[in-house]
Amino acid sequence: MTAAIVHIPHKHAADQSNIEATKVRADLLERAATSYDRPRHTYLEPVDPSAVQQLDNSRLSLRLRLRRQTPQFPPITWNVFDATVSHQQRTNNDTEAWNHAFAGQVGHSHPSLYRLIDNLRKDNALVVVALEAESRGQPPRKRVRRATRDLQERLFNLCVARRDAQKSVPEFLRGVGHAIRFV
Repeated sequence: MTAAIVHIPHKHAADQSNIEATKVRADLLERAATSYDRPRHTYLEPVDPSAVQQLDNSRLSLRLRLRRQTPQFPPITWNVFDATVSHQQRTNNDTEAWNHAFAGQVGHSHPSLYRLIDNLRKDNALVVVALEAESRGQPPRKRVRRATRDLQERLFNLCVARRDAQKSVPEFLRGVGHAIRFV
């Protein structure tokens, strides 16, 4: 669900971090309570469930404290809600694709200056041909997988539903969390 926060409108992102902190605390308590019987190679050290209960009943309860300071990267910088709703690019994949193709064209790391200039000229020729085709009304065909297209449509529908207040923030996050796949 944490990965879905980038899809929340940036004005709601700060409120959502408080909700996330509460969920993380509950998740830590649940893991600690059930990790006592697990093998020792878990991320959390096994904790006696009675100790967790005593700790939770005492005034020294487990709490996640979020410091109130200005973030290094404010939500307006990394938030993709507006880009999703307006069907704009949310990533820099186009730039990464060019970088990968150019590195393949050059053939090796750290080329000489003359080889770099030669490859930049070749790349420029390809761009001129693509722009000429675009001016004739023949845009380049971009292959988009059906799964990617369906994911974009689901994210768009979820963002529009959130914008129009048809979904609450937790419902929206759950929907985005189920829509995103890390492959």
